[in-house]
Amino acid sequence: SPLPFRSSETTSILLAVNHQLGFMWQRGNDNWSSTTMSASLILQMLREHRFESVLPLVSETLRNAAAESPQRLGEVARELVRWQGFFQNTDHAKAAEPYFRTVFTLLEELAGPETPPTIAAAENLGGLLGSIDKLDEAIPLRERALAQMSNR
Repeated sequence: SPLPFRSSETTSILLAVNHQLGFMWQRGNDNWSSTTMSASLILQMLREHRFESVLPLVSETLRNAAAESPQRLGEVARELVRWQGFFQNTDHAKAAEPYFRTVFTLLEELAGPETPPTIAAAENLGGLLGSIDKLDEAIPLRERALAQMSNR
C-alpha cells in the first residue's frame, strides 16, 4: 500500500526497516506533520499486528514530540495510548507486550510518572499483562494507575 504522504514532502529515512516485511518509511521535514504522520503509521502497523517492527518508530516519534514541546508529547502520547488493542488470541496479546511496555517506559521517562498519558499507558500495560496471566506485574501497575487517578 502507498505511504500516506507525497515523496516531495519527505526529507529523510526514519530509523527503521522491517527486514522481514521489507517495510520502510520516511518522514517530512516539519516536526509536527512528521510526528502526526508517524503516529498514523504506528496505528496502522498496530492494526496489522507488526508489534516488533513498530518499536523504533514509537521511540523516535515520542522522542521527537518531547523535543518539540511537552504539549506536543501529550498530544502524540494520547493518540498512541488510545489504541488498546483487541486480540484474537493470547498469542497476539503476548506479541503486543513489547509495544505496551515500550510506550509505558518511554512516557514515564519523557512525560513523567504521574502524567495522564503515562497513567493511561500503565493501565493499558496492566490490562494486557493481566490478560496474558502475568498478574504479579499487572496488579501493581493497575493499583498504581488507580492511585494516581484518585489523587488527581
